[in-house]
Amino acid sequence: MKGVELDACGACRATWFDIGEIRRMYGLVRPQSMASSTVDETAGPSDTDLALGAAQILLGAFFRLPLPF
Repeated sequence: MKGVELDACGACRATWFDIGEIRRMYGLVRPQSMASSTVDETAGPSDTDLALGAAQILLGAFFRLPLPF
């Protein structure tokens, strides 16, 4: 394939491609990002919901600890 060279180590016989050569060999194209108008930045849980979830995890872990006495 033009512009792609399989490199090889003479000592250990390992082979590798340089950066971007596999992409060129298979004709891969980088994915394009979404238009900013299609992204909903408010989607997902609120900060309060995340904090409450973290507190529940910590409390659950705390109450499973063995008592020191």
